[in-house]
Amino acid sequence: MAEYARVISAFPGVGKTHFSKNNKFKIIDSDSSKFSWIATETGRERNPDFPKNYIEHIKENLDKVDIILVSSHEEVRKALAENEIEYALLYPHEECKEEYLDRFIERSDASEFIKMMDYKWEDFLESCKKDKHATHLVLQKGQYLSDLFLEEAPDPDRLLAYLKSEALKNGLEVFIFEKDELKQYYDLKDDSIGVAVVARNKENAIINLKNGTHSYILKN
Repeated sequence: MAEYARVISAFPGVGKTHFSKNNKFKIIDSDSSKFSWIATETGRERNPDFPKNYIEHIKENLDKVDIILVSSHEEVRKALAENEIEYALLYPHEECKEEYLDRFIERSDASEFIKMMDYKWEDFLESCKKDKHATHLVLQKGQYLSDLFLEEAPDPDRLLAYLKSEALKNGLEVFIFEKDELKQYYDLKDDSIGVAVVARNKENAIINLKNGTHSYILKN
């Protein structure tokens, strides 16, 4: 388990549920609707304690799990920043709209939700792009959250070229940790030659390395 969890503010449809059930990490997939609404006799109403109650929940679990998946709502991200909780913001490229609308349909989302995402797609993505506190991670067509947690890379040159291209698009860098540097952070198999880490700077790269996030094993 990581000393502190990696908080990922994830856009709807990026594959949070699949990822949380199919990996080696200890994860909390924290649904903000459980904190933002209160059940009433006639239905439900907004919880006046939100997002404070949601942030407290996140804080309480930072040292208990490896990854906390949280809402990408702007008010949640603002609260994360105000509470000095570092987070990565994961959202799709704007050209992925039709793909995501199809994902919402395939997972049987309510028609009202799909209509809202269709109508406000550009607004939601613009809000994400303007976030000055997050580490930005933009998914391209066909990509999911799980694609950021590759465990093996049979072709290191091709992988590095791809990572550098994607990192440049998102204002990030690729940091290479050779095998001798990794002993205190990462347990590599004998046929591995190092690890490539995508991050904003070297300090964040080491944090990602310790957490096992955005870290790509380079093999001979």
